[in-house]
Amino acid sequence: PIATVPVGRGPASLDVNTVMNRIYAVNVVDRTVSVIDGDTNLVIATVPVGAKPQSIITNVNMNRVYVSNVVDETVSVIDGETNVVIDTLPASTPVSVNVNSNLNRLYVVNQAAETVTVIDCVTQETIDVVPVGPRPRLVRINAPMNRFYILTGSDSIVVFDALTHEPLERVAVGKTPVVASTNTLMNRYYVVNNVDETVSVIDASTHRSLATIPVGRGPGPVVFNSLMNRIYVVNGDDTVSVIQCA
Repeated sequence: PIATVPVGRGPASLDVNTVMNRIYAVNVVDRTVSVIDGDTNLVIATVPVGAKPQSIITNVNMNRVYVSNVVDETVSVIDGETNVVIDTLPASTPVSVNVNSNLNRLYVVNQAAETVTVIDCVTQETIDVVPVGPRPRLVRINAPMNRFYILTGSDSIVVFDALTHEPLERVAVGKTPVVASTNTLMNRYYVVNNVDETVSVIDASTHRSLATIPVGRGPGPVVFNSLMNRIYVVNGDDTVSVIQCA
């Protein structure tokens, strides 16, 4: 590595602000977000947020950063310029947040309420509260298709129209889907199934399963590399599975 950056205790998730060239590390134990300068790899600010911060996403349109606080049942809104919390939004066990940059909307997964709150990023007002099914875990956005996807505890993904917030399809995947990534080049999404130790490949146009790919033991985090058209899956057996998408 070119640098090892000390942050807070219990770093659990990361995001990048491409406008400011900053990286954000969510520190669960410290209840903070470490702000790292992308040029110097130094922590330039430590932002207090709520109890048990978990998910983080940057809205480059607004230069805002959103952090879900599970225990506090809030979402902290951080100004990307000043690194100060400028608003705190109510939620219900918020386990995941994401942004649709086309519509400039924030999606908050409320696990306890089994809903997703859709928020206007300009006004910070709630547009809709959408029922999504049992034990929702994660929201992913497909901005070109104007869709959002919810991973649920029923071993499925529910596909929603981002304009109407109506459910379009429920897609069966493997046991215990935990994370997903979208491939906008091929219009597919990839779902990591932790118990099955597989990745489900779904066509985003038809919502049909195209393949089920075995990976390592206890798979978890997944990222898509658009330059190589590859998916990388972190496994619990200290390996990374590399999947060629084409």
